[in-house]
Amino acid sequence: MMGRAVPPPDDEQAIQLLAEMVSIYSPSTQEAKVVRLLVQRMGEWGIDAKVDAVGNAVGHVGAGDQHVVLLGHIDTAPGCPPVRREGPLLYGRGAVDAKGPLAAFVVAAARVGPLPRLALTVIGAVE
Repeated sequence: MMGRAVPPPDDEQAIQLLAEMVSIYSPSTQEAKVVRLLVQRMGEWGIDAKVDAVGNAVGHVGAGDQHVVLLGHIDTAPGCPPVRREGPLLYGRGAVDAKGPLAAFVVAAARVGPLPRLALTVIGAVE
């Protein structure tokens, strides 16, 4: 495995990413703030990230003849239930579907970093 330029996110940073994501209202066509947050965090954690032509957050780690894509969507159902933490649990719109899995993809990609022969892409899809 190649050396790491930045430390990977710890557990609290992972939870904070999800808390920030679910705090942002993002029904279909209104996901741009979450996209910007994801691209910023991916960049901070050593993932080559950008917003693509249709507005998705796209991050790349490594290069190789094997390619894994981790894809999740950002949009949520309308409504703004309060975001709250109760012990190890986090509640908020999208925490389970699908901002939670998407945050886990980003954190996992940052923690794994580049691996031999593997290209890893994380996509936070809009609409």
